[in-house]
Amino acid sequence: MTRMRPSPRPSAPLPRAAVAEVCAYAAAGLGGVNLVTLGLLYAVEVPRDGLYVFGTINDFGGGLYFLASAPVLAELHRRLDDDSPASRAALAAVLGSSAAAGRGA
Repeated sequence: MTRMRPSPRPSAPLPRAAVAEVCAYAAAGLGGVNLVTLGLLYAVEVPRDGLYVFGTINDFGGGLYFLASAPVLAELHRRLDDDSPASRAALAAVLGSSAAAGRGA
């Protein structure tokens, strides 16, 4: 007779570093998918004046890439331990740009 294992406890919220790590891997995967869809766009759809499905997927994936990169950039800034006004302004500009690029997704 098989013993039933107890259900796992609900996972605790991830600390910022772990969230940034997951997002970094997600961004890397999205970058790879975007590279493939861009290649398919130019290899298949552009020569045939197609529907540009791969182009649409690439644009959407690019926005997701920028959104996934934002926690990574924030964690890198935190680890640099530079809390000068210029550094905070640069972080705000980069995160704002990433969010604006992600809104197009």
